[in-house]
Amino acid sequence: MKLKNLLITALALTGWASKADAQCATSTTPSTYTYYSYMSINAFSLASVASNNPGSASSGYNSFATPVRNLTIGSAYPYTATTGVGWYGLTFNIWIDLDGNNMYDPAEMIVSQSSSYTSARSGTLTVPASATAGTNRRMRVRAIWSPYTPITGAQACTAYPSYGYGETEDYFVNLISPCTAPTVTTQPQNTTICQTGTANFTAAGTGVGTTYQWQVNTGSGFTNVANTGAYSGATTSTLTISNAPYTFNTYQYRCEVKANCGTPTNTNSATLTVNPSAAVLAQPLADTICDGVATTITIVPTPGNNTYKWQMGTLSGGFVDIPNQAPFIGINTPMLEITPADNSLDNVYFQCEVTGQCGIAMSDPILLEVLTPPMFTSQPINDTVAHGDPAFFFAPATGENFFYQWQASSNGGVSYSNVSNPQFYRANQHMLQVNSSLAKDGWMFRCIIISTDANCGSFRDTSDVAKIVVQYPAGIEDMSSKVQANLYPNPVTGSELNIVLSNTNIKEVDAVIVDKLGRTMQKAHIKLSSANTGAVSVDKLAPGIYTIQLMDKEKNVLNTQKFTKE
Repeated sequence: MKLKNLLITALALTGWASKADAQCATSTTPSTYTYYSYMSINAFSLASVASNNPGSASSGYNSFATPVRNLTIGSAYPYTATTGVGWYGLTFNIWIDLDGNNMYDPAEMIVSQSSSYTSARSGTLTVPASATAGTNRRMRVRAIWSPYTPITGAQACTAYPSYGYGETEDYFVNLISPCTAPTVTTQPQNTTICQTGTANFTAAGTGVGTTYQWQVNTGSGFTNVANTGAYSGATTSTLTISNAPYTFNTYQYRCEVKANCGTPTNTNSATLTVNPSAAVLAQPLADTICDGVATTITIVPTPGNNTYKWQMGTLSGGFVDIPNQAPFIGINTPMLEITPADNSLDNVYFQCEVTGQCGIAMSDPILLEVLTPPMFTSQPINDTVAHGDPAFFFAPATGENFFYQWQASSNGGVSYSNVSNPQFYRANQHMLQVNSSLAKDGWMFRCIIISTDANCGSFRDTSDVAKIVVQYPAGIEDMSSKVQANLYPNPVTGSELNIVLSNTNIKEVDAVIVDKLGRTMQKAHIKLSSANTGAVSVDKLAPGIYTIQLMDKEKNVLNTQKFTKE
């Protein structure tokens, strides 16, 4: 034993360190000799990952392709090893190719345990922050006999003594950059575009392996955007929205920024404002109103900060801007009021020009029809008639969609009542005929015209009042009270006027027909039938009002009446 120790001492004094290299290639087989079982690495675990096949080799060297351990730069990991035990003391060292140059540099020895005669080895391995990331980096684990001087970092391939006892094992590790959450450096900004336009949202972040995922909030929370429809670049730093529909207005966008580790970071949200293309969503409607009635023409435009300009004109002659004056109100709004409309606007077209943030739109031209309300063209006048004759009143009117209603008053105009057929002939026409039996002296008559057009409402107008003046013959027996005559049809629509006498035995009469000017238009001698009936031809009379006098052979007037020829 003493001799052996002397040998060891002598070897130490020979300057073994001179054989040490400053660095060695990771592929270099280390200088070792056949080791004894009590100098082997019997088990090795790093980062809680045990070696699948630790063992021994006659050369004192083993290389293992698995397991490959993942080590994060700057992190610490526990290791344990079991070595042989004997009268040889073993050092325990670990090197990792930290910079990836395929060399074991002296500074890359990151575990160094001095010589020990115990089998259990443990500690913490810290990957220096200066290491560079990479895969399949070589790691060398050595348990070497070095009883007097510790193994140095330069001895990854050599050992003391020159024939060094012990075992060397090579492994592979992946060096991973430290796990840090990404940092957002560029935030997306609010963007305003026109409908069908293009919008871009941009974000940027820092972090190893940074990736992007854009998200959209349509009103129910954020969801991932896919590269479909209007979207492209959903997983890049710039999201592009092409041909944007108006439905995207007020959508919010943000980007989820991810690194290869750590919690993803969301950018701020940005709002997309889509201004609609100028358009008229609801067109104005053509209108028919009555002269003097107000009307409103309305459009419904796309929303936004629009301006409006109403115009009027004709389809053939063009349009001009409507002046800001009566009867027009709201010429620069979506609602044009005409208060009131008069007949000068009949058959005029109206349209509205809408100018929005995204273009100009024109409404459809619509036609305005202004109806003329009914009105009297002449007023009824008093009618002076002979006793027993009918009376006639005229109140013609112009207009559209109306009717006549004659009224009578028997109490001097205190009250009026509607008259009706057949007691009063043509009670609902412009000419009222008061039959002889109803033609009372002093009775008053008037006509009311009432519109039936919904556009004119319940428009009505009342004519002047006219009355009947009855003249009675002086000093002459009123034959008409003794001889009654009935004329039919009255008005005459055919070629004959029929006459029926009653309360008389007269069988022949002479008839004289005069017009309203008193001119004799026709004379006739009429023989009556047994029923006291006869007829006179009126075929050659022009349409109008006539008076017929019936006389006996002594030229006594039996009856005088008016009739109408149509």
